[in-house]
Amino acid sequence: MVGTGEGRGYIEVCDGLGVKGFKVSHGNCMKEPQPTRSQRGSLGSISEPDYSAFKGSDYRNLPIPHVFGTPGEQTPGHNYYSPGPHGRSFTSDPTPQHSVVDSTAFFIRDYETSKEVLIFGDVEPDSISRVPRLANIWAEAAPKIAEGILGGIFIECSYDDSQPDAVLFGHLAPRHVVAEMKTLAQMVKDEKAARALDRAQRKRKRSSNGLNITMDDIADNKKRTKSVITRSSSMQPRRGSLPLMVPEEESQANTPEYTGTERNTPVPVDAPLQGVKVVIIHIKDTMEDGPHVGERILMQLNEHADALSLEGFGRLGCEFVISKSGEDYHF
Repeated sequence: MVGTGEGRGYIEVCDGLGVKGFKVSHGNCMKEPQPTRSQRGSLGSISEPDYSAFKGSDYRNLPIPHVFGTPGEQTPGHNYYSPGPHGRSFTSDPTPQHSVVDSTAFFIRDYETSKEVLIFGDVEPDSISRVPRLANIWAEAAPKIAEGILGGIFIECSYDDSQPDAVLFGHLAPRHVVAEMKTLAQMVKDEKAARALDRAQRKRKRSSNGLNITMDDIADNKKRTKSVITRSSSMQPRRGSLPLMVPEEESQANTPEYTGTERNTPVPVDAPLQGVKVVIIHIKDTMEDGPHVGERILMQLNEHADALSLEGFGRLGCEFVISKSGEDYHF
């Protein structure tokens, strides 16, 4: 494994950029292969967990197999373990019934800013995959979004919603993209709520020990003390002049107010993907007259996202963008 801390598991591919790769599923083989140790073109040496019993609340306990480094090794900062939910074990099952075409997703990290983007190759949705592995990627991405590290996701959406699931050929349609973003958003909600609870518990612990002073309180007191000293010195009358009279209302208006958020204030859960740009790639042109299929895909993505709000889930918060040749994207 390369790096330490948050950079552990990344391989430096050029000056200033590191990459961490994960396997994802890209459809089923058209013909079931004969049992072998590994398929040609497949990363068969990497262990695969069984996600058939996966629940959204269990994402923090998923083992994460990396393309690079030690397979299934724990990622720092996450409580991954080998046994799965309900006592099931995440083990590899290289049977023909689970044969899928392997694809890859990469987290690309800029070492100078510690910012990252996530780029997918061909990928199918977990809802129809024989080996659903996208939840694994979202489990890695959720803490990064909660920390403001991950700002962009490049993901395919080959067809619009007129393409049935039976003929997606291992790709995504808008309904699936939004469903996957919903899964990611829920994980980010859970991550932010867990962090807020942890901060509140730590503050209560300090209070019970008589240390009910946070760094925010200290900074706030310093600001108020400096402001009072400044006002006192500026209000001293000059020699030979009349005393300076300041109206009470104006004096109160000039008093700086603390506008910071208390550490135990609950984190807003609406729009958990706020600040994340989802760039749609790998659109298959229909070669038909009329508006480009990308316009329909964008419209359907926004419609599905709006529907989530009406259903009570809330806003996703992310921005969907259709990629265009030659464009630059800033995160």
